[in-house]
Amino acid sequence: MKHFYLLIFTLLFTRAVQAQQNLVPNPSFEVIDTSCISWGGGGYWNTSHMVGWWPALNSIDYFADSASICLDTFNVGLMQLYKQPYNCMTYNLIPFEGMKYAGCYSFINSNLGTNNFREQIQCKLKHPLQLNHYYKVSFKTAFFSWYNTSMGYYVPSYASSNIGIRFTNNRYQDYTHSNMYDTVPSLNVIPHIKPSKQLFDTNWVEVSSVFKADSSYTYMLLGSFGSDIVVDTFYIQTGISYLPSVLASSEGAGYYFFDDISVVEKDTLLSVNEQENDNSILAYIKYNTLFIQNNLRSCNYIIYNEMGAILSKGSGISELLEIDLQTLVSVSQILYITVQNNLKTKSLKYIRYE
Repeated sequence: MKHFYLLIFTLLFTRAVQAQQNLVPNPSFEVIDTSCISWGGGGYWNTSHMVGWWPALNSIDYFADSASICLDTFNVGLMQLYKQPYNCMTYNLIPFEGMKYAGCYSFINSNLGTNNFREQIQCKLKHPLQLNHYYKVSFKTAFFSWYNTSMGYYVPSYASSNIGIRFTNNRYQDYTHSNMYDTVPSLNVIPHIKPSKQLFDTNWVEVSSVFKADSSYTYMLLGSFGSDIVVDTFYIQTGISYLPSVLASSEGAGYYFFDDISVVEKDTLLSVNEQENDNSILAYIKYNTLFIQNNLRSCNYIIYNEMGAILSKGSGISELLEIDLQTLVSVSQILYITVQNNLKTKSLKYIRYE
């Protein structure tokens, strides 16, 4: 019997460790290839140096502390533009984690044929996602803060929400190991995880959601998605001037930095309490508490048990409501929760385990 309990404990411990593992290799881009091998014939300090990642659609830029930038004499001038925290895209952005971060254009409004320009990188997950399992997916992002006049040029800036993460079973173009069969992602691929609105915070913010795997995905794309016609942009009034010659080639652009990418499996049984993000109704369960908060439209809620008996209800909730669900259930009892406004209904399920 002792051996049986030991086996059960070992299995549970192993399961817990696996659930806490970040499946993203080199999640903060700290592991670096300093060989300075040029990508695609160019001398850019970019994805070719980010171990575990490769360009899938064009290439994401790589920003590193000056001490780790390799001293290739051909590339050194360009590399100085991609140092952190002071570089051609921001005045002073310190990495959220470690000493490095990445960045990509999300949108370019140009008359030189660069419309629909997108940048994406790809990595192979440490192991595939498991079908119907839940994963907490997150990344840190920051909007660029106007070009430095000493290192680049000003352009009008546009915030957008077309950045994010897409899981896939396809390995896309890899410039390091290129061959004639390589393909690139479709321009209209929709990310699984993305911001709910245009972001223009020049400090780090987290974008996250709980994702239920609908396939055993092996790869992950990070970057900007969608054609110009579907990208919802927002012009940021900066009050600055820019060179007419730059305006002629780039009439506006959006650019975002990335750091601290994470894909962590959650316990499937517990994850019924944390549904995927719903931008219409913000209602979720955490630590045995129901939270309804900061909704643009007032909400009504009903809590009932498996027999259909109503245990609690309320209406006109627009700011913040917290309900301790433990006071409404007995051991192992299930609660069903409906939160709705005049446009949409969100359903949650709560199970108390003891």
